[in-house]
Amino acid sequence: MMNQICHILKYTTAEYDKLFEDLFINWCMMQQHSPMHLQAMLLDQRLINWFTREYNSRETLFVKTVARNSHLNTNHLRALYDDLTTTIFTYPKPIMAEIKRKARKTIQPKTPLEYTYFNN
Repeated sequence: MMNQICHILKYTTAEYDKLFEDLFINWCMMQQHSPMHLQAMLLDQRLINWFTREYNSRETLFVKTVARNSHLNTNHLRALYDDLTTTIFTYPKPIMAEIKRKARKTIQPKTPLEYTYFNN
């Protein structure tokens, strides 16, 4: 799939990888509750696998859409790709709950303010 997407969008493999990594990091930043939670999310292989499956399903939709709209230029194709792949608003609740619980265990708040921040 990656080679097909790179060919359609005229991206190098490095550019494609960077797009995916940036999207995953941004998505994690939107879901995170604390710095430790963010770190735990970025390192959790189950979450990475889930996100990759979601991303791949949107890429499949992109390829099917492009097949019906082959007249689009590269800029339009890239805009369409961005629109389709940046719509991952859901999250795997059981995985996220476990990551959050583990992140909380690694933090020992020292002040009431820290306790409030890390437990919300």
